[in-house]
Amino acid sequence: MDLSSQASGALVNYHTIAKDLRIDDKTVKTYFEILVDTLVGFLLPAYDKSLRKQQLKSPKFYLFDCGVKRVLDPSLSVASPLSSQEFGLAFEHFVVCEMLRLKSYLRRKMSFSHFNTGSSEIDLVVETPGVPDTFVEIKATEKVTAQQPRVA
Repeated sequence: MDLSSQASGALVNYHTIAKDLRIDDKTVKTYFEILVDTLVGFLLPAYDKSLRKQQLKSPKFYLFDCGVKRVLDPSLSVASPLSSQEFGLAFEHFVVCEMLRLKSYLRRKMSFSHFNTGSSEIDLVVETPGVPDTFVEIKATEKVTAQQPRVA
């Protein structure tokens, strides 16, 4: 569970985790599948119009609730400044979880993914039938500046 809390909100690379733990890649993947099957966490797939290419890219893993992440991950503190990386990751986790809950509550046919080019990242891609895809960059800040991405 400690490992899953550290992996929450990050790209899942089964090979790297397995190498660090000195176990088989398939074992690590099975553990994450158990977390997803028991609804303790969920995978946010990589965005790609090709399903084959999408499955080759690393998904992001999130625990089902921000509070669980906070209890399991000692790096988070109540007094984290708004501009800190920890607060930004926690805020991203919160927004992604709330979007999934809202989709379920409203019973909308939409899917979510993330987009990573290596040099830049879009936190959430919302795909809805009949509507252009929406790319959402989640930032924890008091004021949006011209250097930050904005919705046009």
